Amino acid sequence: RGQFLFGFKAYNLTSTLMYAQLFDASAAPAANTVPIMSWTMGSVGVASAGIDIDYGIRYFSRGIVIALSSTGGSLSLASVGTMLLDAQYA
Repeated sequence: RGQFLFGFKAYNLTSTLMYAQLFDASAAPAANTVPIMSWTMGSVGVASAGIDIDYGIRYFSRGIVIALSSTGGSLSLASVGTMLLDAQYA
């Protein structure tokens, strides 16, 4: 079943640079999966730690997965990491 993503806000709560990654998937993707999009989030306490993405409307045929990764080009689940997330979808 598909879903529409209108936008999301994310904030990195770790002390290292992390990446918010977006996937069209029905479950959590496997390690090394290439995301549709990836955004850099600086470490906690710096202005770049938060992102605010306004998509307008984007359709995901399988589902919406937003993950926190320690690498930008593919999913590398952070061994330690926390992200605050607020997503607007239907």
